[in-house]
Amino acid sequence: MVTNYDEIPYGTFRAEIMRYGNCSICAFPGVGVVYAGRAEHLPLHIHTFSPEGRFRINCETLREMSGQKIPKNIINFLRENKTEIAKRTLEVFERGRCN
Repeated sequence: MVTNYDEIPYGTFRAEIMRYGNCSICAFPGVGVVYAGRAEHLPLHIHTFSPEGRFRINCETLREMSGQKIPKNIINFLRENKTEIAKRTLEVFERGRCN
């Protein structure tokens, strides 16, 4: 499991499922759709990339998976959009895309 974001291999597919200002909210495809390279693991989670930091956030609990504190503006946005974020994350995980 990749715990350092700098270790995500170059060329790994990442789908931006939503944007909040300068925060990119992304998901990676799971083992069912990745035939070469890095596949995502459960539990379903998103990756956020922003000037405030990089976070892995569980879609169900909205908690940062390594215990980091998530900035209040980002967590508020995630709470407001939790259902749609979880739906899009699941689509990327299971199908490798999101519509």
